[in-house]
Amino acid sequence: MTTRIIRLPEVKARTGQSRSTIYERIRQGLFPAGISLGGRCIGWLESDIDEWIAACIEKTRDRKAGQDPIAAKRPSTSQGGRS
Repeated sequence: MTTRIIRLPEVKARTGQSRSTIYERIRQGLFPAGISLGGRCIGWLESDIDEWIAACIEKTRDRKAGQDPIAAKRPSTSQGGRS
């Protein structure tokens, strides 16, 4: 497997996050830290960003699955609902 390093413009495009949000979330431990490429140059492992995106999708889907307001209002058929 090839390790690819991506720079901030691509990270922003792939995540939909602004520069300031990315760095704030790194500070909070909520986003993968970049790696130094020398001087003031920083990049991210593409695989780290892919994993972060996948985790966001999974977290959102899990939350939505547990909060279905329509299903919560339906009478349960196992409790002897109307016939």
